[in-house]
Amino acid sequence: MSDYVSDGRLKIVDALVTAENVNEVLDEAGVPATFDYLSLDIDYNTSHVWARMNRRARVSCIEYNAHMPPSMLISVPYDPHGTWDGSHWFGASLKTLERIGATKGLALVDCDLMGVNAFFVAAEEAVGRFREPFDAETHFEPPRFHVLGTANHFALSRPRAWSVQD
Repeated sequence: MSDYVSDGRLKIVDALVTAENVNEVLDEAGVPATFDYLSLDIDYNTSHVWARMNRRARVSCIEYNAHMPPSMLISVPYDPHGTWDGSHWFGASLKTLERIGATKGLALVDCDLMGVNAFFVAAEEAVGRFREPFDAETHFEPPRFHVLGTANHFALSRPRAWSVQD
């Protein structure tokens, strides 16, 4: 990896990324308007940061909350200092990410077996290459964190309000 850093192909940026500063951080790092691959997993605010990004990747791997049914349009309320507490209280439903991806011209093409990551591909490249329709109901995978021998997230100890998307 040091070769990639030394020749400028990989830049490591130490920053707390929020919905408010994501584009500034990307600008300062020299990230172009379009690029090949994005992996975004910041636990609590993933969907909020992705929605505010003014960049488009041809392929994106985005963390989703598989504890929520695939047809629900919900996410945690945005909190720039929000962090994951180990519970089911984090991120956004797959349907919410499907909608964000669509605004970026991306099609939801699959999810990993463990119900952690959703994969999006540029819509013009997805047709005829991936299973359709490109929606949450077709591609949803439930949480299977035990597959890797990791503990499940614990259930919420008290009710919390989700943000409902429209």
